[in-house]
Amino acid sequence: HLSGLQLRRETDSYRRMATSQRATRERKTVNYKEPGQIPLSILEKDYTEKEDKIDEDDDFEAPRPASASKAARKRAKTDGGSAPGTPSGGGGKRKSGNMMGPPAAISANDSLSGIVLNKASAIPMAAKSWWASFETDPVTAVHKLTNMVLEMTGCRKTLPLACFQEDDETDMDVDDYIKQLVEHYTSASGEGELVPLLSGANKLAKRNQANFADFWEKWVSHAPEAELQILHENPFCPWLHAMSTSQLQPLRIAAATVGLEIMLALVGKANDTLDNMSSLQRMYETAKGVQKDRLKEQLDSKREIRTNAEVTLGSFFNSLVVHRHRDINHEIRTKSIKAIGELVVRYKHKFLDNSYLKYVGWALSDKHQDVRLAALGAIQSFYTENLANELEMFTSRFKERVHQMRLDKDKNVQLLAIETAKTMAEKELLSADQVEEMYHLLKEDDASVRSAVADFIQSTYVDQDLESAYEVAAKKTPKNKPDKETFMLKGMVEMISAVAGDMHHLHPLIESLQTQMPFLSEVGLLCSVLLEENEDDSLEADQRVTLAEMLEAVMALATRNTGNDDADRFQGKKNVASKSGKEACLMVAQSLPALLRKFGADAEMLEPLVLIVDHLQMDSFSAKDKVLHEVADMVSDVTLKAQSDDLLDACGRALANLLDSEYAARSAVQGRLSTLLTSLVGDVRKASNACNQGHKLTVLNGMAIKRATTVAGHVDLFAMDPALRQYVVVMLKAVAENDEKGKLPGAMISDIMVMGVAYVGHRAGDEELKDMTEVLEVRDCVLECANEILRSHNVTRVLKNTAIVAIGDL
Repeated sequence: HLSGLQLRRETDSYRRMATSQRATRERKTVNYKEPGQIPLSILEKDYTEKEDKIDEDDDFEAPRPASASKAARKRAKTDGGSAPGTPSGGGGKRKSGNMMGPPAAISANDSLSGIVLNKASAIPMAAKSWWASFETDPVTAVHKLTNMVLEMTGCRKTLPLACFQEDDETDMDVDDYIKQLVEHYTSASGEGELVPLLSGANKLAKRNQANFADFWEKWVSHAPEAELQILHENPFCPWLHAMSTSQLQPLRIAAATVGLEIMLALVGKANDTLDNMSSLQRMYETAKGVQKDRLKEQLDSKREIRTNAEVTLGSFFNSLVVHRHRDINHEIRTKSIKAIGELVVRYKHKFLDNSYLKYVGWALSDKHQDVRLAALGAIQSFYTENLANELEMFTSRFKERVHQMRLDKDKNVQLLAIETAKTMAEKELLSADQVEEMYHLLKEDDASVRSAVADFIQSTYVDQDLESAYEVAAKKTPKNKPDKETFMLKGMVEMISAVAGDMHHLHPLIESLQTQMPFLSEVGLLCSVLLEENEDDSLEADQRVTLAEMLEAVMALATRNTGNDDADRFQGKKNVASKSGKEACLMVAQSLPALLRKFGADAEMLEPLVLIVDHLQMDSFSAKDKVLHEVADMVSDVTLKAQSDDLLDACGRALANLLDSEYAARSAVQGRLSTLLTSLVGDVRKASNACNQGHKLTVLNGMAIKRATTVAGHVDLFAMDPALRQYVVVMLKAVAENDEKGKLPGAMISDIMVMGVAYVGHRAGDEELKDMTEVLEVRDCVLECANEILRSHNVTRVLKNTAIVAIGDL
């Protein structure tokens, strides 16, 4: 048996074996192109003979092409004090051959891989036992550790002990052994033998990944202090580097995971050392005499440990991360970028430097969404950890790219980009234009994106801009402070008007905003601001229109009436009002007549205000509520005066709700609307008589037909006056027979066809209707009219399109 001293000498001798006796073969140089120029179809072979130094320049330009050196690693069992992957060794020669071992029992519980896969609770003891075996038999220990990585990759055939032994006389180095193994699994004979245990997103694969990472964390934590300081010289490192540069993708993934987990575990050790140094430094400053000398020795020892840890971290970074951050496999690139982010946050003493940060910035432009997501996550952690003051150059270089990613094609990346931009805006790192451009995402179709932007607006615009503006306004008039909610509402109206002024309906926008800003849902507040007389802080005309549209959207959301289908009302479906919906309806109904009177001459304002009537839940009102009578009179008056298509459509919807819903005051309201309905039918009769007599219809006739057609699309006017059907038939026949004489304008013809389609639509759903003769007559008239239009060469494209749509609807 060897004594402890002899064992230590044997181990040191194993580390420091010279390579001068072994010849090295030249290998071709591989140039590493900068991000965006890498031919991803070709896997890089990044073998290095010396430690690559990290660029010390502070600029963030793309990396200069680096070249892989000739192979200098000849043995796996020697290290010679070089960086990971640059070992040296000695020995004679013997004939080369297939050094692959027999198939391994991957799931054997007594092996390291078996423990990782099946006995997670035994991982700490396994890591501790490995270091004990390394002290006595480093060759066997490295053999077991290397094969464990191969087995976790899914290799059923691993490397024999002879590859690691001191008397290895083959003319093969570490790379050759790994290359031979890779060739076996990429050849036809090796296909199907590889069973990856760390790939995939299922529950078993995730458990294996977690256990595998935990093993390496425990492996570092149980390492003896002397070994930890020179971990980059461990004879396992050359094998690790060779595996990380192999062409076998699962093997590269496993090796990259090992290296990154070792680095992160080393950072934990280094942080512990820094904490101890801080405590010792405070004690040293107050100590005297002999105690001070002892503390100085301890401080020097800790400084040496920290220095060695940083050398090890730098060595691993240069040999692994520098190359793997641009690997062809996106999983490896993702792991590398995540690791860099963690290193910067957890050990900023070394890694909070532009030479490391630039890799994260470059990853923002990666072609794979997972890598971009990892880069954004790293940047988000930088700013949440209050590192903004030390990231000035990084921020100035890459903030525009972060801002651009708000439009990323991947939704998860887009959401994280918005979150990151919010953090940056809170620290005033974005320009005013960039912040305003973020607001425009409120118009996105995706609800989750709108919700994220609403959170951004709450954080930057409401909590910062509006709050500070309110404080200034309150100081100007301390005795007459403005109402805060009113002030905030006007500020939001101003922003929404500038951002979403071109949106016809604000339902999705308000739905996202009101979760963050409840004052937007206060119907009484919105109505009171609309009814304000001209004051110094009154809204502009376009902003009042926006506020009216906001009120309409709030009512639509409160009553859950955001659709455009009137089918339920055609069936006489009773509105079921919720408690909050009832309160909103009662409150807005009290202000609605005054609003309609105030803005009665403004068509833009009238459209959203009249549309509010469509959202009223009519069973919220009792028979004694006279406000509905006034609302019905106002809607009737607006309908008779309306000329724009949008306003007429809003009137039609409002009338459908008032006439077709079931509620207590329905009969009284219908009585007030009967005059309007009689007038609409009478105007159509006049146009029909004129058309039947061969007279040319006037503009007033055309407007009357248009008004009746729009209302008939929502309300069954034909049931109220059956004669209306005959009027429509007369005009349709006139179009088919006399259109060439120019008796009817094109817009009027479109309205007449649409009215015929509306009649068929109302009757087609009537199950009680037995005789379909009249319905078929109208249908045939519409089809004949449409066919004449399509055959004619003197009609506009718009009219032909209307004819095609009418045929399709029928």
